[in-house]
Amino acid sequence: MRNFTLVIISMAIYLGANSQTITTLSPTQTSTCAGGNIIVQYETTGTFDLLCTFTAQLSDEWGDFTNAVPIGSVPINTGVIFGTIPSNTPFGFGYRVRVISSNPYVVGTENPFPPIVITSSAISATIFTDPAEEACDGDSITLSVLPNESYIWSTGETTQEITVTQTGSYTVTVTNYLTGCEVSVPPVDITIHPLPNIDLGSDRDLCDGTNLTLDAGSGYSEYIWNDGDTIQQNIVSQTGIYVVMVTDSFDCRNRDTVAVTYHPNPQFSLGPDTTLCSNEYIISIPPVFTSYNWNNGASFNPSYTVEQSGTFHVVVINEWNCINYDTVYVTLFAVPSIELGNDVYACEPPVILNGGFGYSHYNWNNGSDTTQFHYVYSTGLQLLTVTDNNGCSASDSLNVGVFGIPQIDLGQLIVADAEDTVIIDAGNSGLHYQWNTGDTTQTITIYAADNTSGIYFYSVTVTGDYGCTNSDEVALQILEPGAVFNSIIPGLSVYPNPFSETFFVNSPVPLNATLTDISGKQLLIIGLKEGINSIPTDKIAPGLYLLQISGKNTSQTFRLSKTIR
Repeated sequence: MRNFTLVIISMAIYLGANSQTITTLSPTQTSTCAGGNIIVQYETTGTFDLLCTFTAQLSDEWGDFTNAVPIGSVPINTGVIFGTIPSNTPFGFGYRVRVISSNPYVVGTENPFPPIVITSSAISATIFTDPAEEACDGDSITLSVLPNESYIWSTGETTQEITVTQTGSYTVTVTNYLTGCEVSVPPVDITIHPLPNIDLGSDRDLCDGTNLTLDAGSGYSEYIWNDGDTIQQNIVSQTGIYVVMVTDSFDCRNRDTVAVTYHPNPQFSLGPDTTLCSNEYIISIPPVFTSYNWNNGASFNPSYTVEQSGTFHVVVINEWNCINYDTVYVTLFAVPSIELGNDVYACEPPVILNGGFGYSHYNWNNGSDTTQFHYVYSTGLQLLTVTDNNGCSASDSLNVGVFGIPQIDLGQLIVADAEDTVIIDAGNSGLHYQWNTGDTTQTITIYAADNTSGIYFYSVTVTGDYGCTNSDEVALQILEPGAVFNSIIPGLSVYPNPFSETFFVNSPVPLNATLTDISGKQLLIIGLKEGINSIPTDKIAPGLYLLQISGKNTSQTFRLSKTIR
């Protein structure tokens, strides 16, 4: 045991002036715990700087201030300093405190007797884990400390040891049963790892001949299957119960089980490939399966009607959802499908009959026509026999009636004096006549005297046998009373008629020409030279026009038609 003599020396150190003193008073606590608080009171004499700092110092356990430890300070002279004993301060009975100042620097007296007793913290400041700081979901970890007076865990429990099952940071505050000092133990971090998330899926019903890959998932350190495999993916092809145990990098284990059942596939046959001459062929299989799907995508029955050559296959499914299929090639030489249509009646020949495309031979009833198209010019029964490249033949017939249309020619222009009587005749080829005047006779009579001078148009529609019709129109020009009219100028011609852009006038002598529309509106005035004259009409719309050419005591009118180019 160490022998020592406690010498109390009271002194004051003065820097600058020697009139300032600091007297340290006895603390209110003469015993405290390491890490606890202490109140240090002091008195001063003399004048200290306004911003002078006063600091409380703690000696070692022998009362020596050589390595004094600051435990608290105040920025002004308050007479009281609230200090904190460092938590690593060793147990001792001879601790002293004093107060020093910064401006001026003055060392105060040590606190009077008795000295201060500082007791240590709890016996143990460590949390013990069992079995470790990490575990797997479903396991537990025991946390404990050495025996002390009391315990308060961060979970709220107050026992020496606790059991935890969740990830988290755990700490405990213990009270020393000898000193009564409390200390908070540094926390321990506990990690509870989740079990491997393994899922082999639901139980399976499979079909013979197929393999099933059971996948236990990637990233595990160990795989153990009940059939002896030790890999991630286990390929199975037999009925059975399959179990796998996996271990992850944290040594956590989990397992899963799946039942696999294999069923037989459907058994059937479509027969050998078939070749025949027919428009259809029926393929059939036994109606004992739950589903049929032919390759046309629209037939779901045990039988299928083939209507053209090709490869045909069917996929069938049985009650276990097992699939099988078969294929057959069928060649059909179809009977030609010839259709001339209904009987045909026409007003004008020829009637064109189409025997259809793609046959190797055509034989029409005239005995000389062997092409696809047959031209009929007279009424009668028409018969066609066709033969395709496979030698298959078919026939069809129809009646053709050719009746002809009524023949009408009213002419282009009729010029009449003011006193003339004009008879317009539609001919006797029709059964019914319909004039734009409302008349229904073959001829109509126009009295020029009943009309003013000008141009008038008369049209007729004639209906002949079997309803065949034809129409024509003529222009009637009624001259002014007393006008001299010569309907023909020798050597004068106009062409082409109809025209699209330009027409020509071959004039025997210089003449004058006027172009008007059917309402009499004047469009062009033309001076014709002897010979061929080119008359452009690019600014005139398509339609019916009158060209009146006149000279000395002579005149002739032409009816012209301009068409779209």
